[in-house]
Amino acid sequence: MKRVLVCLIGIGLLAAADSGAQQKQGKYGKVLVAEYRVPSDKVLKYATFKPSAPQPGQNKIEGVLLADTEEWFGPVIDVKSAASPYTMVVTLVGTAKADGDALTMWQAGWRLDGSERRYTALSGLSKLGAKAGERISVTAASGPTRFKEDRKVAVALGLVNARNVEISSVDIELWSGLASTSWLETLGAFSYLLVAVILAGLFWFWRRRRE
Repeated sequence: MKRVLVCLIGIGLLAAADSGAQQKQGKYGKVLVAEYRVPSDKVLKYATFKPSAPQPGQNKIEGVLLADTEEWFGPVIDVKSAASPYTMVVTLVGTAKADGDALTMWQAGWRLDGSERRYTALSGLSKLGAKAGERISVTAASGPTRFKEDRKVAVALGLVNARNVEISSVDIELWSGLASTSWLETLGAFSYLLVAVILAGLFWFWRRRRE
């Protein structure tokens, strides 16, 4: 029984250590390349921004990507093809104006060569069933982007729509690479086998005690 307990304690300790390592590394990538905060003067413009009406015949994704936005661009940085993919992680903090869903929709992506934009729709920065005056803090990640060659780009974020929320701050993290899968996540696929082994060990010990 002592051996079994020692094994279980060891697994627990390794799990805690692995969890700490994963938090430091981040679940969105291997390297935290940059952190940004949308300037306060731009955040103030979100309160008066009027979303454009969708055009007839557009689907939802087209409506988001072709809509007017309140844009913000980060400083120009160098991205490396070998470090791809790059993932933007956006955190919004705000306050619900009234009872009900607090919803926002964004375009997230890149400004290339100083002018060209490459966007995808970014949802998930919303809170369903919010209460009036409730503080909201939500995070969403863009899809990963792979660059075929080293180049200079700037992160780009555009507000498409905001309903029932007063936005206080918007923060962006830029991650490169893919987050490594921990050994515990791999072990999770064999969790039933692990339980069976532990139970078999306990049964074996119980039989030895009865002999």
